[in-house]
Amino acid sequence: MPAAKWNIAFLVAAAAIGVALTPAGRVFNGGNSFWWWGPPPRWATTIVTVNVDPALLRRLFTRVRLALVCHNGLGVSNDEQGIEVMVASGLRIPWSASRVVFRDYS
Repeated sequence: MPAAKWNIAFLVAAAAIGVALTPAGRVFNGGNSFWWWGPPPRWATTIVTVNVDPALLRRLFTRVRLALVCHNGLGVSNDEQGIEVMVASGLRIPWSASRVVFRDYS
C-alpha cells in the first residue's frame, strides 16, 4: 500500500483509540497503558489528533484547526462516524508538563 494511503487508513483506524501523531508519524497516546510510552519529543510542537476535545487543545496550543470529520459515506453508524481530526500547533508549555492532561484510563 502506498505511504499516503497507509497514513489515511491509519488515521481512520486509529480513530477508535484517540491517538495523536507527530509530523514524523510516531504515535503518542494518552489512553490506558499507552500513556507510559512517554512524551512526544520536544520538537513536536504540531500534532494531529483524533477525537480530542478542541477546548483542551486550545488550552495547550496557540493554533487549532479542524482538518476533517470522519464519515464512512455509507450511512453506517459506528464509533468513528463524525469524529473530528484536528491539527494543533504552537505548544504553549513543554510536553513534560502538558502531556498529563491526555492520560485517560477509561
